[in-house]
Amino acid sequence: MWISLIHTSIGGFLRVFVDISTRLEQCNVVNPLFMFSMKNHVLCLTFLSLSFPAMAAPPLQEELELRATFDLAADVPISPNSMYNPRLFDGKTYVTQLNTPGFGRYSAKSPVFEVAVTSEFEHRMIAPFRGANSTNYLIGSSGASAVFSRYDFNGDNRLDVSVPGTLQTVEGFDWVDEDTIIYTNYTSGTRKRLSLATVVADPFEVTPDTQWNANGHVETGVSSRIRNVRVGQTFTGFAYYGDAGQNNSPNFYAIDLATGAETLLGNAGTLTGSGSFGLWTVTERGGYLYVQTTDNGIQVYNMTGGAGVGALHTTYTKSGLDALTGYTGQYYGFDVSSDGKQLVLGAANGKVFELAVIPPVRLTATFNVSADAGIGPSSIFNPRIFDGDAYVNQINTFGFGRYALGAADPIVPEMVLASSSEHRMVAPFRGANKEVYLL
Repeated sequence: MWISLIHTSIGGFLRVFVDISTRLEQCNVVNPLFMFSMKNHVLCLTFLSLSFPAMAAPPLQEELELRATFDLAADVPISPNSMYNPRLFDGKTYVTQLNTPGFGRYSAKSPVFEVAVTSEFEHRMIAPFRGANSTNYLIGSSGASAVFSRYDFNGDNRLDVSVPGTLQTVEGFDWVDEDTIIYTNYTSGTRKRLSLATVVADPFEVTPDTQWNANGHVETGVSSRIRNVRVGQTFTGFAYYGDAGQNNSPNFYAIDLATGAETLLGNAGTLTGSGSFGLWTVTERGGYLYVQTTDNGIQVYNMTGGAGVGALHTTYTKSGLDALTGYTGQYYGFDVSSDGKQLVLGAANGKVFELAVIPPVRLTATFNVSADAGIGPSSIFNPRIFDGDAYVNQINTFGFGRYALGAADPIVPEMVLASSSEHRMVAPFRGANKEVYLL
């Protein structure tokens, strides 16, 4: 049973429906899965994309669907085990596995990995650096070894530095700003502690931040341990955490990042579960507080301020999450996108699940390669999408081009030209040459 926090709040959903029938009819697009057609000698390449309806609040459980399953164990490959503390950064999902250690990075919406590697250390969380180094380095915390590890963005070249303090291990962490982290201590006897540290990417170092006090840490009011600490998105001056590892009404809290002062926000009521269990993640997105547990689902509250919680907005029940994922075990961590429409859940068996609001299809752009290349219009064969760009190719009167999806003006080509040969498909190379050559 969950304890309801008493407050009043009004929220709702604004749905935006786009009528595209007229625009599709102009290009004789009968089936919206078709990307090209011809009518009245006008060539239309129709790109249909997914666009979220505007929402004033996080979605209800019935609006969520399973969008991707990230299978790190199969992708590395290694023996499957528990996935702790998946994170969302910059449109990517970062995952890490315990016991048989490995970590990876996946693009949102896709189960195809960008990085999937083994690691010597058991990282409890992996994340990219911020600022100028956001695509240069990764940082991992280790719950078994008293180090932070820096990796190149592709997972290579591990470099370790000691966690500040005496043999301190770390469970979760989050970025306060581009060079400061807040982290949870996981050494027995100090698991109620939150610490601040300054992080330098190169040369790599992690040193105490003494803004709160000379020790660089505070002892919180939790009774057992803290699995995760997350900096607010709307309320950036606060971070949020809860009392993990016990089932009797575990509390959740806010900490003022300027002073280290703690505020009790509420409690999760009576929970179930054993082993690695309990209140795992507390995070704020868009003025809503998400309280995630291993065995009892997720509660989403309205917030009245950085250290104030109002009425319950919605619940993602454990049974409802299981029905979406097809998994019935514990969920070892959680993250949610800034708009609340994408959720990731860490599970056992080497898997992380991405749930999302699957939006309606609508027309966003029509690419007219013949007009852009200055050639006569003809049939467009085998349009492809790579790396956020659409590659289009015309036969009979030869030409091809590249258009940036999601750009402010996507119908303006990045590249388009007539060709002396009739190509049936054009695509970029992969790997290091993906921005160098086309095939």
